[in-house]
Amino acid sequence: MLLSLAMWAWFGCRWLTNDDQGFGRQGEDSHALVGLLALAVIPTIIAAATTMYAQVMFRLARQEESAVG
Repeated sequence: MLLSLAMWAWFGCRWLTNDDQGFGRQGEDSHALVGLLALAVIPTIIAAATTMYAQVMFRLARQEESAVG
């Protein structure tokens, strides 16, 4: 989760400091931003899937415990 937040902060920092070269003109830095965005999405998806898996497992454990006891 922290890695995901760090990647998004890095992307945000790079995006805010990117020099705007006008509409339709792409600089070399815009390609780096797209790559950085792709790298930020991967740990975000992994963190979301892990969080959801943990919540489902916790609920299943509570249901199992209430059914037994």
